[in-house]
Amino acid sequence: MSESAAIDGILDSIPEAKESLLDFMSVLSVTSDEAENRKFIKSTLYKAQDLYGYIPGSVQHFIATGLKIHVTEVSGAVSFFSDFISERQEKYKIAVCVGQACCKHNSVNLYTDVCEKIGLSEGQITTEDMMFSLKTRSCLGRCGTGPAVLINKEIRDQVSSDELLLFVDEVIEKEKI
Repeated sequence: MSESAAIDGILDSIPEAKESLLDFMSVLSVTSDEAENRKFIKSTLYKAQDLYGYIPGSVQHFIATGLKIHVTEVSGAVSFFSDFISERQEKYKIAVCVGQACCKHNSVNLYTDVCEKIGLSEGQITTEDMMFSLKTRSCLGRCGTGPAVLINKEIRDQVSSDELLLFVDEVIEKEKI
C-alpha cells in the first residue's frame, strides 16, 4: 500500500467504489506504453471523482498504477484541470445573497437562521461533518426576486427562512446526520 493510501484510507473505506474503478480501468486498452496510456487519464479521473466525490492522493496513486503511468502524470492532471477536486468538499454549499435588494427582503435573517440551525459559530463556514458550508455572496444577480440563495449550483429565488430551514431538515433526515 502506498504512503498516501495509508494516510487518507479512502480506497479501503469504500470497497464498492474501488471495485467499480477497477472495472472501469479493466476495459481500457492499457498497454506497456506510458505515452499511449496518458489518453485514459481524464476519463479515469472523472470516473474516480464520480465514485469518491474527490480524488485524494491514494486514488491518484491507484489510477497511476492501473494505467501504468507515473503518479505525477495523474496528480498533474488533477491540479491542472479545474474540473477535479483533490480534497474533500462540503456536500451542500449554501450561499445567501446579501446584496442591497436581498437585504431589504431579510436575507441577513435567512443567513443567521441557517447558521444557527447547522451549528456554525461566528467565522466558521463549514460544519465539522463537511455536510454544509454557509457563506454570503455580495450579489447573485436576482435583485428583483430576492432574497436569493445559491445551493450548490442552483439559484433559488424568494426564499424564506422556513423554506431554507426545511431544506436543511430534509438534508439532515436524508443523510441521517
